[in-house]
Amino acid sequence: MAITFSKTSGSGNSGKIDITTDIYYGRLDKTNNYSVSGSGASATIVITQAAYGLTDMPTKTNHTCSSNRTELLIGGRTNAKRISIAMDSNIKILSASIKGIEYDIDEFGSLNVVELLGQDIGAQDTYEYEYTIEVPVNNTISQKTYELTVNIHGEDTLPIITPHTIVQSAGASYVYVSQTEGEETTLCDLTIESGETSTYVYIMSNDSWTISEV
Repeated sequence: MAITFSKTSGSGNSGKIDITTDIYYGRLDKTNNYSVSGSGASATIVITQAAYGLTDMPTKTNHTCSSNRTELLIGGRTNAKRISIAMDSNIKILSASIKGIEYDIDEFGSLNVVELLGQDIGAQDTYEYEYTIEVPVNNTISQKTYELTVNIHGEDTLPIITPHTIVQSAGASYVYVSQTEGEETTLCDLTIESGETSTYVYIMSNDSWTISEV
């Protein structure tokens, strides 16, 4: 991100000197001072790189996972002072990191970057952030969709809200039969004793079912 001059020394009039740099992603303006020194005089060049503004650059916002319990990464680059995440109560936050280093989070999934790092690193550049979340098992035969948002906070302004969508595959159909409620068995061998007229069975399933003689 260094500022470069096409010419840094000379004699007499210089002609046009081009000044170039990379795109500046800082949340706040950045000012650089350069001295032009002669043998008996000097002058100053002040270059201000205008703030990019509060930004979130997610790695991706559409996520997919299997019906099994799955860990997903939600992250990207930002120049925020604080990051928080809001999601379905069934999803758990397992960990969160800034620049690859894990930090503790509060019940709101909040990362106060300035307090955690002791400096406002987003003021003049973007940095990597990442949440590891856990999506629970989908035991239904229907696809599930979860919505969550990453909230990027700067100064005392409204946060940038980045929506994320998680699509989870449908679970496999199952039918269990047992004389013990909740037991997962696919064979239940029943006997109606001599002189008796009834017995019972429990059916546990995530699908519609019918009973028929085979």
